Amino acid sequence: MKFHGVIGFADYSETSPGIYEEAIVEKEYSGDIIRRSSKYSASQSVNDNLTLSMQLSVIVNPYLAANFPQAKYVVYGGTKWKISSVEDDDSGRPRKILNIGEVYTDE
Repeated sequence: MKFHGVIGFADYSETSPGIYEEAIVEKEYSGDIIRRSSKYSASQSVNDNLTLSMQLSVIVNPYLAANFPQAKYVVYGGTKWKISSVEDDDSGRPRKILNIGEVYTDE
């Protein structure tokens, strides 16, 4: 299954000496959905939490190559999903594999 969507990156800038502020920069990427499943886990709130277990293989461009440690979320199905880890694609193609988990919150 193909993927085309937004990845959000944290960009830190010094607003005054010793004070850094985080801003999110969003970039569009294309790739493939390697694996996708979801499950509900019990929580202490009224509704159970939805966890998405998904791997995306995205095509690397210079921005992603330089900033992959700052990748925070992927927008999929209209929801921001937290990127839990980023790894190299072992196939030899210029791609990164993004592992997606819980819903991303801005907090």
